[in-house]
Amino acid sequence: MLIRGGSPWIFPLCSPCWVKVSWLPTDFLPHAFGLIALGVLVALGRMSRVKPLAWLIRLYISVMRGTPLMLQMFFIYFAPYYLFGMDLSTDSKFNATIVAFIINYAAYFAEIYRSGIQSIPRGQYEAAEVLGYCACRRL
Repeated sequence: MLIRGGSPWIFPLCSPCWVKVSWLPTDFLPHAFGLIALGVLVALGRMSRVKPLAWLIRLYISVMRGTPLMLQMFFIYFAPYYLFGMDLSTDSKFNATIVAFIINYAAYFAEIYRSGIQSIPRGQYEAAEVLGYCACRRL
């Protein structure tokens, strides 16, 4: 138990701080679905037969996985100010944080999805084709 303002309360469940941030999970949910979709698109682009696209996405994944997330957050927050002269506000901090997490973790998710797709043996695809599955169900 913590004592705050003279009245005892149990921190995680009864805290006024918990009430103030209870909107966060519902606000982040659409971004999480966007992150999953972006990860799948990046993975499909990475496996693409179009060489320039695959090369650009490979470069994106290497940069996102090779630099610290904090550096990416600073870059995304301060780059519009220095490049375009845009004003920095409290909302831009929140938006920069969300964008940084999405583009960083989309690169990680893309590698997870790509490795999962490429780990399926060729015989599994052939068996699905023999059974008459359409192309989208073979995966």
